[in-house]
Amino acid sequence: ALLAGGVLQRAAHPHVRAAVEAEIAARGDISLASLGAMEMTNAVVREVKRITPVLPLLFARARKTFAWGGHRVPEGYQVSLALHASHVLDSVYRDPRRFDPARMLGDRCEHMRHAPAFCPQGPGPMPGHRCAGERYATLIMQLFLIHTLRAHTFMLPQQDLAYDLSCIPPVPKGGLTAQLVPKMAIA
Repeated sequence: ALLAGGVLQRAAHPHVRAAVEAEIAARGDISLASLGAMEMTNAVVREVKRITPVLPLLFARARKTFAWGGHRVPEGYQVSLALHASHVLDSVYRDPRRFDPARMLGDRCEHMRHAPAFCPQGPGPMPGHRCAGERYATLIMQLFLIHTLRAHTFMLPQQDLAYDLSCIPPVPKGGLTAQLVPKMAIA
């Protein structure tokens, strides 16, 4: 779902694609160490994770009694977090439904306004309710983005790209067909 979300956003935002391509070209060889320094590439990956609906809810049990929104939640009660809904809150993100990787950079860093403001694969510490594969998923997204932009140009033919929210993870209603052309074939 996240790889498809990345393809959709790159197709819809050519200026973002161009900025990432420039960053990739400036890097030359990519290593695990250099991935962390690729600010725009990492901002795009974070923004794709923020805006792409993957899981509607995360369920857990309250470890201790706490208050939330004026309500008391007793220890042991089942609680849930609407992951995607929490990433499109006006109180956290400016124009939250718009794809804007710059919100993840510099002085803006909207995703860091509070601890669970950005938790696409669950909140809390790694042994808690976060996905054990979070770092792996991020690495795969970075490498997929870099490889496809470095080696291919692509376009999306006309299709229904609205998400079918009855599927977990949600998928585009018309599927996702992309036409990839190796950059060497263009030259």
